[in-house]
This record gives sequence, C-alpha cells and structure tokens, in this order.
Amino acid sequence: MELCIICTREGNVSAAISQVLGKKVNTDKTTKGIPFLRGDDHCVSLSHKDSRMAVALSDRKVGVDIERIEDRDSHYRIAATYFGETVPDGDCIAFFRAWTRREAYGKLLGVGLTPQIMRLDLGADSLDTPEGRVYFVEKRVDEYMITTASYYPDGELILIGGRENEE
Repeated sequence: MELCIICTREGNVSAAISQVLGKKVNTDKTTKGIPFLRGDDHCVSLSHKDSRMAVALSDRKVGVDIERIEDRDSHYRIAATYFGETVPDGDCIAFFRAWTRREAYGKLLGVGLTPQIMRLDLGADSLDTPEGRVYFVEKRVDEYMITTASYYPDGELILIGGRENEE
C-alpha cells in the first residue's frame, strides 16, 4: 500500500482502519502523541474536525490534516503574517490548501506545526527534502479539505460516509 486516505465519521478509528487493511489493528500513541498501529507495520496519521475523521495509511511516514472550509477575515491575516507563499484575500480554498499542507507536513516530520513550517513556501504540489520528494495530495469531501503529505504523488480515497467533491 503506497497511500490510502480514509474519511469517516468520528468513532472507532481502529475499526475503519481494520476494515481497509482486512485485519484487526488498534491505534495507539507514542509518549510524544504520535499515532501508530498495534498489529501492523503501516505508518498512520490522524486528524479530526467537527464529527469528521481523516486517516492516512502508508508504508512510509505520512501526515494528514482535515479542516472545514469556511471564509473568515482572520484567515488572510494569518496567511499574510506567517505563510511563505501568497494567499489572495477572499480565496478560502487557497487558505485551507496552504494551512492543511503545513499541518500535514508537520505531522509527516513528527514535529507538529512549528514556526519554521509556517514560514515555508508550500505553494507547489511537492517539496524536495533530504529524505526524498514530499507530495501534497488534496481531497475534498463535503465541506472539508483533506491534505496528506507523503512520499507518493497520489492516494486512494476511501469514504465511509460523505461524498468526494470534484474541483
């Protein structure tokens, strides 16, 4: 499995992952709060917003973020102050693309959202790193944006409730 993105209602995440993998696994966290799977070697990343849960599974390190797309003036002030790339005022899709890339990349690195990650220019669909090229894969489900940061240029989206939006 290169990259699999699961979008589900919040609930039993282990059950959703087990369904996709075809075997029983349980999620757990390290002392630093980084999720991992008991009973499987796949890397996992988790994110939730409202009642939605996004799960990224991969055979290499992976990060995921999910956010509900909503337009607020404060978003553009955040972007103008902290982001390395330009986000046009009023373009909430561009803001959430930039925001979820930062969250997902910080999770891939295992460091979270740091000042250094906030200042990066993540406007391109990939980023060259010492560990290899990192790709940002975005999926829209209902009013949510899900972004993964991984070493694979695309991923299969598995929906358990909800519908994928065409861009």
